[in-house]
Amino acid sequence: MSVLVVLEGSDHHRFIHVEEGGRVSHFRPRLSKGDHQHLVRVEGGGWTQVMFPLAVLKQAGKVTVTVKALSLVGSDTRSVTVNVQPEGATVRKHTSVLLDLKSRATVYEFLDLPVDESPLISKSIFRRYVYGSPKARMTLSGDVFGPTSKDMTLSFKTAFQGRILKNTDGLAFNFGSTVWTLRYLRLTNQLDMTKAKKAFEFLNSQLAGLFARYSDGAFGMWTASEPSVWMTTWVLSVLLPAQLEDWENLVYIEPRLINTAVAFILEHQLEDGSFREPFVNEKTWTDDAKSSLPLTALVTTVLYEASPSLDSVIRARAVTARGKAIRYLEQSLQSLWEPYELAITAYALALVNSPSKEVAAKMLERQARVADGKIHWSKKAIESNVRRAEDSQHSFLLPKEPQEWDSYAVEATSYALMVFLMREGVTERQEAIVEWLTSVRDWNRAFSSSVDTVVALRSLAEYSYRARLRDVTALRVKMTATSFPDLKTNISIGKDALSLMRSVPVSGRGFWVVAEGAGQAVAQLEVSWGVDLERYLKRPARKYFELRVTEAYPNFRNKTLITTTACARWVAEDVSSTSHAAMLEIDMASGYVIPQPNANEAAKRNRKKFPQLVPSKQRQCFSFTTRRRFPVANLTAIRSATIFELFAPEHFETVVINATSLAALDVCEVCGSYQCPYCPHYSGRACLVPSMPLVALLAFWVAFVLQEVPLDEWLKVVCR
Repeated sequence: MSVLVVLEGSDHHRFIHVEEGGRVSHFRPRLSKGDHQHLVRVEGGGWTQVMFPLAVLKQAGKVTVTVKALSLVGSDTRSVTVNVQPEGATVRKHTSVLLDLKSRATVYEFLDLPVDESPLISKSIFRRYVYGSPKARMTLSGDVFGPTSKDMTLSFKTAFQGRILKNTDGLAFNFGSTVWTLRYLRLTNQLDMTKAKKAFEFLNSQLAGLFARYSDGAFGMWTASEPSVWMTTWVLSVLLPAQLEDWENLVYIEPRLINTAVAFILEHQLEDGSFREPFVNEKTWTDDAKSSLPLTALVTTVLYEASPSLDSVIRARAVTARGKAIRYLEQSLQSLWEPYELAITAYALALVNSPSKEVAAKMLERQARVADGKIHWSKKAIESNVRRAEDSQHSFLLPKEPQEWDSYAVEATSYALMVFLMREGVTERQEAIVEWLTSVRDWNRAFSSSVDTVVALRSLAEYSYRARLRDVTALRVKMTATSFPDLKTNISIGKDALSLMRSVPVSGRGFWVVAEGAGQAVAQLEVSWGVDLERYLKRPARKYFELRVTEAYPNFRNKTLITTTACARWVAEDVSSTSHAAMLEIDMASGYVIPQPNANEAAKRNRKKFPQLVPSKQRQCFSFTTRRRFPVANLTAIRSATIFELFAPEHFETVVINATSLAALDVCEVCGSYQCPYCPHYSGRACLVPSMPLVALLAFWVAFVLQEVPLDEWLKVVCR
């Protein structure tokens, strides 16, 4: 049966033509617009594959491709949406600011878009960024908790814009962040239980994932990891807030899980009352990998919160262990000088109502860092957003740059905020702390990493509950691009859907935000662009890693396989002798995949020689092989690879991967068109009988008369 396959034309793509003999340029092929038709023959019950090569004209965004199939007996139409990413290595900058209208009627903010209007560099063949790659989006949400979605869930992938973490910490983040989103909405009377079904289904799915990591009362970071005291305690700390009476029929935390986990934790208490890991902890802020103070403080809070769910025998042991841990924390107070250790210790002592809680709070007061009316706690002062004065006298707010102790400061400041909320409620001090926390957001719905985000969301939920600004919130926000003053966007924020995310794309060199009314809101500007020169990459505050990535192609002409090898070494030896839990991200070429069985085998093969901690004495190398699954030609020549500490992403290193030889492949070298004569799915061109040579016509006539060769077989021979 003959089938006419039609590729519908579009303003966003063009059809690529293959020339005589399968010749086609990889960089500038012949293109045509409009509909493109191709007639194929399909056997009954069979199928035929037709490759349509397309040149996408959009630099970034979504492109819809529509294909029709028509025959004498029927037709079908299918569409597929392709997500086009900008070329080069992505650079991302984030600006966050609190619009505080509690005591004034109008707030003005001028936000800077840190992208030049033109990528051209005078008298140079290089460019500042890739054409068409810059994009910016403004996000607004009422209150200080941050934006929430309609389905009330928050996953690692959503919070960190596509990044996926398939370990226990990732599952704990999904559960904890969603629980505190629901609790915040509940505390501020925004939770509509009739619309929360999907959120609780999400919680149950993440809880099932956590159970898969559960073994003999303990949790480990990875499937093959040893049981971890810190990870078990952290998982309990995110599970326990879900235990509310009116939620028991929607998400149920089995008491047996809590009892066995607490029993495991109690086995690791020392005689002095402290808790320690039996091996290296993946998350610690000191060079002493077995530092006991932060872990002991976290265990103390969990034992206190878990007490109502414990059986009588375990509860008695837990009460005794908690008393010993409290005495250890109280005795260690005078020797504390690390802001993070002091903050989490002060929080634990305040939560259990220790007699020393006031001493700890006073010590915390003395270590506070105050700048520009904002308060935070960190080893070194963390600069939030810098302002730049222009000739027009406008003070533009610049994006926050990565600094040495961002995650450390967010977590320490969040614990400090909860200490002072329990001590004195909402005062000017707490407002200054919240303003600083808002200014250091690195993502629209997250801060720096998983742990500090969950702790910060918990503290902001408590602040919002005590501040009670929902009933008086009535904001009108007007946004205007400096380059297009006539284009204005107005957004209203009221007590209905107070914290719901409102997002609009923006453009121009700068951006004016004018807020009027009453209440509080968080305004965030996310800007990203692609670069193809290493000197324009985003850089950390200092050098933390040494990273080297190479790609090798086997001796196949069209580079079907790519073997990628990444070697990393920790170089910040004055901070710690090794890195802590680290993650490596490598951009893969379009059309290439790594099958899951191969990925599992690569992880198993490299597990012993590539542990989660990157050493400083030697390079650790990891290799894997990807295979072309979809034919893609004229690929981007520049991609990137990044390694960073999982709980301190500001400790990172990014390098450029130059794949020019891969980008030089044309459509027929990857068999991406039905017009390519040496490819498996070549369906050829139409055979025009009038243009055949006279000898071929005579031969055809003789063969037909003598009935030596069937007509359809002869046409196949002549039309080759």
